[in-house]
Amino acid sequence: MSASVANDEMHCAVCGEPRIPGAKFCSRCGRTFSAPPARRRRDRSLGAGASSADLIYVALAAMLAVVVSHVPVVDLLVYPFKLFGTFVHEWGHALVALATGGHVVELQVNSDLSGETFTAGGWQLPILSAGYVGAACAGALLLLMRTRYANRVLVVVGALSLLMPLAGALFLGTSFTGLTWVWAAIFGGVTLFVGVYAPPRAAALFQQFVAVELCLTTLDSLRYLDWLAARTPNMGGNASCGQYCSDALFAQQRIGLPAEFWAILWTALAVAAIALAALRVVRRSIA
Repeated sequence: MSASVANDEMHCAVCGEPRIPGAKFCSRCGRTFSAPPARRRRDRSLGAGASSADLIYVALAAMLAVVVSHVPVVDLLVYPFKLFGTFVHEWGHALVALATGGHVVELQVNSDLSGETFTAGGWQLPILSAGYVGAACAGALLLLMRTRYANRVLVVVGALSLLMPLAGALFLGTSFTGLTWVWAAIFGGVTLFVGVYAPPRAAALFQQFVAVELCLTTLDSLRYLDWLAARTPNMGGNASCGQYCSDALFAQQRIGLPAEFWAILWTALAVAAIALAALRVVRRSIA
């Protein structure tokens, strides 16, 4: 299929001499004709390449997380990432409590990676479910983020990492251990630094490492919850739970269904969210 030459290209703009088809200059005055603008075609390979890179970074981050977690001494490097996962878990409870009309009585994150959030009012079922499921969804969302935006994403994650303990102390009347403050500041500061100064490839790998660690931390917490729920006795009302305290037991006391039911349900939802995100990344890379 051909297209006619534009009218102003059929004659010389200087002397008006008719242009000989295919000529690069005017046969009368010698003016050089400008080359016709090249057609722009959509480069599909560019999008495919970017998506393939996303999958590569996720795979590298996953392998790095597994290796680092099993090397003595070096495994301490993942501690701040796990602490970030605890903050996300507890703030999931707090945000849903506030969103459903309740308020936060206390939010505590301990240096041993445990945490507690006490709320009053609000819709209890979503509040209790928001910890594990919310953290899994946050990890899945980070997995889905395009790595070409990694620097911006890390700036946001770093800022949130610094704001979560600060906002908890200022507005929720909570307190944190000294080590919690130190490690939260280290994680937030390093993440901000990488987001602002690191080259795109380093930022992309760091972003996906944060995502993978958040997902793994959530799944590991759910594994312990499943183990604990299977051994939880049937405690009704507001009886003291002692060593069996967990979100699943609190759900059992308030709603009646056994703790094991809630542990299995939350595990299924978390695994589904993470698996769907990973599947989306794979499909995006081979599309």
